[in-house]
Amino acid sequence: MTVELDRLKAVLSNRYTIERELGRGGMAIVYLATDLRHRRRVAVKVLHPELSATVGAQRFLREIETAARLSHPHILPLYDSGQAEGVFYYVMPHVEGESLRDLLERERQIGLEETLEIVESVAAALDYAHDRGVIHRDVKPANILFQGGQALVADFGIAVAVSAAGGRRLTETAFPVGTPAYMSPEQAMGHRDLDPRSDVYSLGAMVYEMLVGEPPHVGTSAQAVIAKILSETPMPIRRIRELIPSNVEAAVQRALARSPGDRFRSAGEFSAALTDPSFALPATTSATEHRPIKRSWKRLGIGAAVATVPAAALAAWMWAWGEPPSGVSRSYVAFPLEEALLPSWGQSVALSPEGANLAYIGPFEEGTAVWVKARGELRARRLAATQGAFQVGFDASGEHLVVLVKQGEGEAVLRVPLAGGPPTPWVKRRYIGAVSWGSDGFLYAGTGSELLRIPEEGGELEVLLRAKDLDGWIPYAHTPYVHALPRGRGVLFTVLGFMGEWRDAEIGVLDLRTGEHRMLMPGAGAWYTETGHLLVLRADGTLFGVPFDLDALTVDGVPVPLLDDVATFGAFDPERGMFDLDISANGTLVYLSAGPTNTGRQRGEVVWISRSGVIMPLDPGWRFDLALGPALSLSPDGTRLLLTLRAEASDDIWIKQLPDGPLTRLTFNPAEDIRPHWSSDGQLVLYLSCHELDGEPGGTPVCDLYETRPDGAGDARLVLALGEGIWDAAPSEGSEWLLLRVGTPETERGSRDVLALRPGADSTVVPILTTEFEETAPALSPDGRWLAYQSDESGRWEIFVRPFPSTDDGKWQISADGGVTPLWAHSGRELFYLTPENEMVSVAVDAGSRFTVGDSEVLFELSEDYVPSYGGLLAAFDISPDDQRFVMMRTVDDPLPPPQLVMVDNWFEELREKAKK
Repeated sequence: MTVELDRLKAVLSNRYTIERELGRGGMAIVYLATDLRHRRRVAVKVLHPELSATVGAQRFLREIETAARLSHPHILPLYDSGQAEGVFYYVMPHVEGESLRDLLERERQIGLEETLEIVESVAAALDYAHDRGVIHRDVKPANILFQGGQALVADFGIAVAVSAAGGRRLTETAFPVGTPAYMSPEQAMGHRDLDPRSDVYSLGAMVYEMLVGEPPHVGTSAQAVIAKILSETPMPIRRIRELIPSNVEAAVQRALARSPGDRFRSAGEFSAALTDPSFALPATTSATEHRPIKRSWKRLGIGAAVATVPAAALAAWMWAWGEPPSGVSRSYVAFPLEEALLPSWGQSVALSPEGANLAYIGPFEEGTAVWVKARGELRARRLAATQGAFQVGFDASGEHLVVLVKQGEGEAVLRVPLAGGPPTPWVKRRYIGAVSWGSDGFLYAGTGSELLRIPEEGGELEVLLRAKDLDGWIPYAHTPYVHALPRGRGVLFTVLGFMGEWRDAEIGVLDLRTGEHRMLMPGAGAWYTETGHLLVLRADGTLFGVPFDLDALTVDGVPVPLLDDVATFGAFDPERGMFDLDISANGTLVYLSAGPTNTGRQRGEVVWISRSGVIMPLDPGWRFDLALGPALSLSPDGTRLLLTLRAEASDDIWIKQLPDGPLTRLTFNPAEDIRPHWSSDGQLVLYLSCHELDGEPGGTPVCDLYETRPDGAGDARLVLALGEGIWDAAPSEGSEWLLLRVGTPETERGSRDVLALRPGADSTVVPILTTEFEETAPALSPDGRWLAYQSDESGRWEIFVRPFPSTDDGKWQISADGGVTPLWAHSGRELFYLTPENEMVSVAVDAGSRFTVGDSEVLFELSEDYVPSYGGLLAAFDISPDDQRFVMMRTVDDPLPPPQLVMVDNWFEELREKAKK
């Protein structure tokens, strides 16, 4: 709802002539007007009606009068204010120059010298107002105006006037007073009694954007931005602009400190530190040593309560010293070297039922033993007589540990008192892969070919299930991983794939009432939780959750991804399996978080690159093995990214939830699955699956077109198979057409051609471009009327455009000095391509009734680290829905950190929210 212009003109007709609207902000609409009394141009700002409804008139006018008394060379004066017929307004000079927001939108990053000049003026204005008790509360680029080469701060005191006049009613409406990206943490949390240090934070956020090109915290909603302000640390400036002096980075870091006590006391102090080469933070927290939040903290923080534990260090302190905090909370569990966790075959970590004790496999002389770390204790203690331990778990009471140890040429199960004392031998066999203590008083064990049950008091072993009873599986395929369900209802077990491959493993359940078994779903390990969910871990490290009917022993819903970085070794070695994960009865989760695995392949990461060349990692710390044919495709709404990644021995299609959500594997074929595209409505994923012709190893690969759902449910459907193979296939807007590229240079010259198919209308493909030259990288305009492609008809690759589907009706050459991989802007008014020098070029086009080519502009140049195309024949990049930034891959030198143990308190809150029944 907005104020109608005619009504506004009538209300203010005796003082101002309203001409036109200039813009809109979070609190007001700005109009250009003439002050009739003083015959001058002014800007009249009118509060949004929905905001005016919560503001008391007298209080608003009284508060804004305080701001009107401010007089400073760098403060835009306030001429007038008032209220008439429910319309709240205030009047300022009309500034002919641009705002800092305009400057940033044009240049993205600002030079250091110019930045410091602007900050000096703004800081002086803030200090002047702060000395007179006025806090701005809305310092942001849009409120910094330039006139005659001078920076002026606008809207001084307006936010505080609105906040004060609105009182509790304003809070109840949740109307934002301030701009989320520049709010201090205390302002974001709703504190009303702010001091100058809140404005210092906002100024720091503004300086960060001037230097980096984006605010320190960005998100898809105001809530997402505020969550990051309260819980995350911005990326250091010098990682993006390495020539920025260290004192500038340190000063901005201090201004952006979450705690007001750690910031500068005044804007002037901040400005002075920016120009002081000797300024530095204390050595323990220096800007050059600062690191952003670790991948397994940041990426696993989805759904965590904003107001819980804001930093890993605090969470770790809580684990060492106190009770678990309320709300979902994550922390790393650190161990001294002499008490280090030593992951081994089987389960190396376990939680007691109430989550108070962590047991794990640790060092002892030349081997291993069981260690226990109690919540509230800094150090762990080693349990006697547990030498040679390689797996550990708790019994149902939490008073005893169930430990598997190596003894001679066999393996034994020991029952070890948690409080201390000699262990009790339970059973010894040549091979015992894993055990699980059931609440029914039995110990369940897997031996690789049998599932056994052993009474608590010892005695005869009962065979419950043999591998030969599992139809279609070879005898040794029965994995040792088992998990006993509550009430003695059943046992979960895992069956490996053909020849013992973990990537093809499945989860089964044995019904202890009937003795029958059934397979449930793909997975390497499974656990049942008190929330009524089944947790299933796959070999790629993704943990899924799905409601589970304990009485019927059936899955009751669609599995949803919960975590994506659980350490597993089965994903990289099909003959091995190991994962460390456990959940207590009260909702504490512990798991070994996967560090990057050294596979000997080239590592990569995904980055955003703005039109001006500003580079920001899509998810800092996320690294992966590059596929042989890398490709990227953003979903139509920009919330998901399709990409081809190397998995095990082949390329597969994966989906990344943006900005920092889980990475989920979509295809699991032994064939090469490559070059994914979204359908125009985002409901389907199209990709190519490649195999050797006639099944001959080493022969020419042939790719067929498949489609599948992005949630992975159901089977993939074969869309099209051509004898010559398909090398790229992309749907048009509305999915009316499928654009196909066929042919390889190995067959004959000019064999690369462009074909098309109308699904549901054509029974065969339609030739589109089949000349004597090579035509590849076809791309349809958003309206489906124009086809861009690259051709070597001139002797080198150049970009051309033709009408579609009648390609003989015209042709326009877009590039002049070589070009590959055309990509249309979503607006249809630009065409992007890469030059031989790896420059990203934008060409203005008019794709109306007649196609015309406008000016071209080099946006940025890519270094050799980037992978923007596949052999120059296929774009390995995409552009955001607003056409403002590109998503690309680049190669990285990736030091490999060791896996880390993650503790998540109150995790059931997150599980219930994500895997709803």
